[in-house]
Amino acid sequence: MLETFALHLGAHKTATTMIQREFGKRRRELLRLGTGYLGPDDLRDVPGLVFPKPEMDAARTAAVQARTAQLFDVLVPGALGETRTRLLVSEENILGTPRLMLRHAVLYPGLRARLGALPAAWNAPETEVFLSIRDYAGFFASCHSTIAQQGVWVPFGDRERAALARMPRRWPDVVADIRAVLPRARLTIWRYEDLHDVGQPIIDAMAGGPFEVDFAAREAMASLSGAALVRIEAEARDRGGRKLPRDLVRRIRQDHADGPRYAPWEAETRDLLSQAYDEDSAAIRAMEGVTLV
Repeated sequence: MLETFALHLGAHKTATTMIQREFGKRRRELLRLGTGYLGPDDLRDVPGLVFPKPEMDAARTAAVQARTAQLFDVLVPGALGETRTRLLVSEENILGTPRLMLRHAVLYPGLRARLGALPAAWNAPETEVFLSIRDYAGFFASCHSTIAQQGVWVPFGDRERAALARMPRRWPDVVADIRAVLPRARLTIWRYEDLHDVGQPIIDAMAGGPFEVDFAAREAMASLSGAALVRIEAEARDRGGRKLPRDLVRRIRQDHADGPRYAPWEAETRDLLSQAYDEDSAAIRAMEGVTLV
């Protein structure tokens, strides 16, 4: 019987994959804590488990929400088994995807509709939602790098960066959406930049007990170098925008591994985005029902 529930929403590019890999490979430890686990490996290949996109009309959105909520309800008993009373779900793509954000030049567009695909029972006092945020400049640059590592080139020139820098949505908007859809749940937030200092108690809270993680471990997917991004862009252009083969991307990454990291922002814009991030962190800290660690 489910007694407590933890929902780790990410965000992307905040060491989420590293945390998920620890949970995934150490499921027996979670079992001893009485915790069942559903991560990306359990969820992303489930037929029909998808989330609404901003371009969907109201009828299509409602149909997707209903189907996905029903699928989650089916998955929960299997993850719990007979001995676990706590469920931990970790899936950053509930929020959206890096490609979706860069295509719309918006931080997690259509988020309320996506969260509306979660089971209604998850909106409960026994639910704790976990979210990490990150400085805007580093976040969007890392998102673009991640897409490129998948062999897909998405334009990220002056026009695209300027659209993002106008910040039509910011982290407090993301938090407000979560609070609107899950008002009864508790919400714990931390800054990616503080992970080394605050991460262990957060992981223990997710797991439902002591679950030691080495936060000094190397990231699962570090950003590419600037030279690697230039090479991927050229290869994608030569192939008419088609997705690059995985072995080619791997070779490009290796050939340019020692160059300066990808840093697309001008200094003035980067400073303005960092100032906005500090202001937004303070605003989130003051929000009711939210704990910023």
